[in-house]
Amino acid sequence: MTSKTYSISLKLLGEMSQLPDSQKIFGAICYAYADMYGHGIVGEFTKAVKNKQIDIAISNILPKGLLPVPKSYILRKHGGEDKDVYQELKKRDFADGEQIKKFIKNPKEILNDTGDYAFLEPYQQAHNNTEGRESEPFSVLRTVCFKHSSRGEGDKGNEVCREFEFFFRCEFLEQNKNHSNEESSQNHSSNILGLLKKGKILTLGRLSSQGYNLFEITSQTPCDKDFEYSGETTVYLNLGMLLPDDINYSFGSKNKIGSSLDLFTSERRPYAPQAWKPNEHEGWFISFIAPGSVVVMQQNRTVAALSKCIYCKKWNDMPGEVKSDAPGGTADAVDDESRLLFGNAVLLPIEGWC
Repeated sequence: MTSKTYSISLKLLGEMSQLPDSQKIFGAICYAYADMYGHGIVGEFTKAVKNKQIDIAISNILPKGLLPVPKSYILRKHGGEDKDVYQELKKRDFADGEQIKKFIKNPKEILNDTGDYAFLEPYQQAHNNTEGRESEPFSVLRTVCFKHSSRGEGDKGNEVCREFEFFFRCEFLEQNKNHSNEESSQNHSSNILGLLKKGKILTLGRLSSQGYNLFEITSQTPCDKDFEYSGETTVYLNLGMLLPDDINYSFGSKNKIGSSLDLFTSERRPYAPQAWKPNEHEGWFISFIAPGSVVVMQQNRTVAALSKCIYCKKWNDMPGEVKSDAPGGTADAVDDESRLLFGNAVLLPIEGWC
C-alpha cells in the first residue's frame, strides 16, 4: 500500500462558529459516505480505521496556503525572553511554511517579517429565535479568520479570510502488485475522494440553517511532494487533532530535538473511562495534541504509528444498576462501535526546519 496526500480547497459560504477540526471533518465525511453508500459500508470503514487496517489522516481546516505556527516550540527553543518577538509571535496563528522555517531558525526574523499571516478572533453574536410564538434572543459564538497582508497598514491590512483548505491522507494499492486482502481499503479511499469533489458542500458544525459552518469544496489537488515520509524522518508539525499512540516524549531526534506539545481539551467529552461513574462527575473529557505542536518519533517507524482512534464508551447497564459479573459489582462501560473518536492527524515532516 502507498499513501497519498491531497489538499482539499474550500470556500466559506457564510459565517463559522469556530474553525472546524479534523474530528468534525471526519464526521462530515462519514455522513456523506453513509448517504451515498449506506451505513453498513461506513461501519466497515470506521472499523478498519480503528484497527489501523487502512491509513486515513485528516488535518484541521487551515487558511489557504498557511500552516499553524509552532509558537511553544519556538519560545522553548529560544528562551522567549525578547518581548518584542513574543508579541509578534502571538499575533500569528498561521503563517507560510518558509516564514515558519525562518522563525524556528531565528525568532528575531519575525521583527522584519513582511509575509502574510492569519489569526482568529472570536465574537459573540446575538440572534433571535423565530421558531416559537415569541422571539427569544440568544447568543452565538462567531469566529472570524483574518488574513494580514503586508500591503496594508495597521488594521487596513486585515481582510476576512474565506479561502481555506484541509489535507487528507489515504492509502492506495501499488501498481502491478497483488493485494487482494487490501482491496476494500483501496475502495474506501477512492470512494471518499470521489465525495470530496468540486461543488460538494460540507456542513462542519451547528446552525447550518442560519448560514453557519458551510464550506464548499473548490478543488482537490495532490500534494505528495510536501508530505514525503521516509524511515529517517523523526520530526513533524502536527496539523490536526492528534490522539497519540507512539510519540516518544523522552527520545530526542537525530538532531537532538524533543517533542513540544500543546493540548486541546474537547468540550464534547465523548469518552467515558471505565472507572468513572456518571453520578460522580459532571462530565467526561479527553485531550488531544493540538495543531502547531512539534512531535518526535523514533526512526524507521511509519507515520501512521504516531496516532490512533478510539471508540466512545457506553454503559452496558443503566448507570447505578448492579451487574454481578462486573468488577466490584457495578455497571461497566464498553466500547460503542457506532461512535469512533478520530485521532489520526496529518503530520508535516519538518526535519530540515529545525
